[in-house]
Amino acid sequence: MIRWLPFVVWLLILFGISSIPDLSVGPDRAPGFDKLLHVGAYSVLGALFGFATRTSRSTRALWTGALVGLGVGTLDELYQSTVPGREVDAFDALADVIGVMLGAWVWSAWTQHRRRTMLS
Repeated sequence: MIRWLPFVVWLLILFGISSIPDLSVGPDRAPGFDKLLHVGAYSVLGALFGFATRTSRSTRALWTGALVGLGVGTLDELYQSTVPGREVDAFDALADVIGVMLGAWVWSAWTQHRRRTMLS
């Protein structure tokens, strides 16, 4: 149960950021930079999901990560539609899915690598 705490805390942080009206990454940023921020933030969520579930199989990590990313990303975008100055962006949700998948996969690969090095 305690393994879920970091995941829940990070999830609350993400939704807290989504609560900020008129949040922008600034005019001096490259187009699409916000999508990289989404991938980065949600990859942390994916790694924390892998930690919480102890997912160590790469394929399982990718697919469960995709489902978690789709669910959380969709809920986040729907929530943002209620925040003044924020809008729904399907590409943000896609970046969220990619980020969670990436984080879950990295967690899985790191866990497998650590397990192999401990056995040798």
